[in-house]
Amino acid sequence: MAAKIGQILLDCKLITEDQLEKALELQRKEGGRITSNLIKLGFVSEEDIVNFLSKLCGVPVIAESEFIVDCSFAKYIPYKVAKNYQIFPISKDGASLKLAMTDPSNVFAIDDVKFMTGYDVAPVVASESIIEKAISECYSTSDSDYHSIVDSMACFDLSDDITSDDESNSQNNNTNSNEESIDQLLQKEIDKLTLGTLLFNIPHVMRIGVRERIEVRIAKNFTEGINLNLKGRGVPELEQIKIGTFMKVRLSGESFEINKLNEEEQIILQDSYTEWAWDVLPTKTGEQFLHLHITIRVKIPNIEEKKDYPVIDNKVQVQVNTLYSVKQFAIKYWKWLLTTIVIPFIYWIVKEYIQK
Repeated sequence: MAAKIGQILLDCKLITEDQLEKALELQRKEGGRITSNLIKLGFVSEEDIVNFLSKLCGVPVIAESEFIVDCSFAKYIPYKVAKNYQIFPISKDGASLKLAMTDPSNVFAIDDVKFMTGYDVAPVVASESIIEKAISECYSTSDSDYHSIVDSMACFDLSDDITSDDESNSQNNNTNSNEESIDQLLQKEIDKLTLGTLLFNIPHVMRIGVRERIEVRIAKNFTEGINLNLKGRGVPELEQIKIGTFMKVRLSGESFEINKLNEEEQIILQDSYTEWAWDVLPTKTGEQFLHLHITIRVKIPNIEEKKDYPVIDNKVQVQVNTLYSVKQFAIKYWKWLLTTIVIPFIYWIVKEYIQK
């Protein structure tokens, strides 16, 4: 997501192309987040980044004056997790944990916290300096490893693991009925979701050996301009689908080399579209198929399930490319060409020259 955030900052004219390149160069040398490097180089302020991420992800900002550090909440997240993801838990309301994050688009951080704690996560955006300060206050360097071990253990229920035979039989009898109801519960939750817009631009005709850009955009509340500035030449197609907070999009096809340009699972933005892109190279001529796979993540009581939408199959006519075919033939049979054509031809040229 880092490169994407940098590109969006560039598109929004908050930074220049030269500034982005310098920040990426610093990232390659020293590591760190792209936003942190932009701040370090003085190209943007922490406030600019926080407000930008808040708008991008549709989550609120928590100001320094509102950020009350309560170290009792540190027990929910191990030190290494907090440090690695730059996150800090600031309050708990029932089954929901409010989590301050430097990057609320990081779905892996949210997933890990959900898994470790068993709580839903309500993200808010905070500056890196505020979160670093909270981590320093609540996790001492000397016992950070101790925190990691103890806090990880605290995430598991170590109460009686032994059940009576009657309890075991009762649980087994209820398993089938529970499994049968999951699909019904899942469908009910999906029915509650709002309709959004799906755009994809898979070309109907491609040429073998010619790489094409294919894009998918999903928008919850944003439709105006969703088809603007597409890099692929395929004609955009629009469909309506149910939209969740997190969605996964994957492109597949047996006769294509497919290079994904971003993460398959992303957060769906509130006031813009979320984009997936691939560079696709056809490797076989004739009638071929590209398949678009879309998955939505849905929360049902005590469980988080993923629902796959029906695969969107796209027929692509891959045409012959003479130049590409000649090139591939030369690469495959270069030894034969060298010994049977090139060397004899050079020999003939030299012989003719000497005779003159």
